[in-house]
Amino acid sequence: MKRSLYDVLGVDDKADVEAVENAYQVKAVELKRAFDDESQNDLKLLEHARTILSDPEQRAKYDKQLKLDKLKRTSAIQHEEKKKEGSLMPLLLIALVLSGMVYFGYRHYTKEQAVVSAERHVSLPVAGKRP
Repeated sequence: MKRSLYDVLGVDDKADVEAVENAYQVKAVELKRAFDDESQNDLKLLEHARTILSDPEQRAKYDKQLKLDKLKRTSAIQHEEKKKEGSLMPLLLIALVLSGMVYFGYRHYTKEQAVVSAERHVSLPVAGKRP
């Protein structure tokens, strides 16, 4: 998942400008000590986060976009869950059809078997009666 600018600075979304600046200073010192390509990229991201979150107008736009993105992700997750639930329905229908075929096939088989048994049935003489 994509990190927010608040996560980059390590501050709460309700943090004031002073807290944003303090967090920037602390993280910038840490990143400047480790002088490599990754820390340089992180430092650029850190500066970008400070720029956006320190300006009230830009921060309001960013917060609005963040809420929209969160809503879209939530909606997408709900849509995927509904798709998963919906995908069971065709399987249930197939299972019902097959179970009905098995039941009626068995029923037909037993009727057919009964007819064959009746045709093969030979009546045996009952004791005391003559044919």
